[in-house]
Amino acid sequence: MKTIVYILIIIATGLVSCNDDDEATPVDSAQLKAEVTAQLSESTWNVQTVTVDRLDQNDLFEGFSLSFGDGTFTSQNGGEVWPASGTWQFANEEATAIVRDDDTVINILTLNDFALVISLSWSENTIGLGRTNSISGEHVFTFSK
Repeated sequence: MKTIVYILIIIATGLVSCNDDDEATPVDSAQLKAEVTAQLSESTWNVQTVTVDRLDQNDLFEGFSLSFGDGTFTSQNGGEVWPASGTWQFANEEATAIVRDDDTVINILTLNDFALVISLSWSENTIGLGRTNSISGEHVFTFSK
């Protein structure tokens, strides 16, 4: 009989602990955007690797660096794909993508204290002075500070 009472107490405790308070707390979009902006703007990002459609294209972006400000960016050696300067804004409430002033959407794949990984689709092949300046395809840039 004591066993049945203990089982009933355990079941009752389990039922009481199951309530709607377990739902995820919504994240404040403005706060999230401010945190991502701060992390992007913390320092200059220096390219480590670049792939286009999963093929190594590091040579096209040798010495490429990217700096963000509050709604602005500057780049060095970004070629055709990254203008020397421009503006940006978040493309979504989750702060996982930005859109530049040329309407290029940049997806933020990784952002932490050590690395920034972004991707974008580029639709142009450009050649200048006998050298390829840009290749169309899905670009993935990995940066470090």
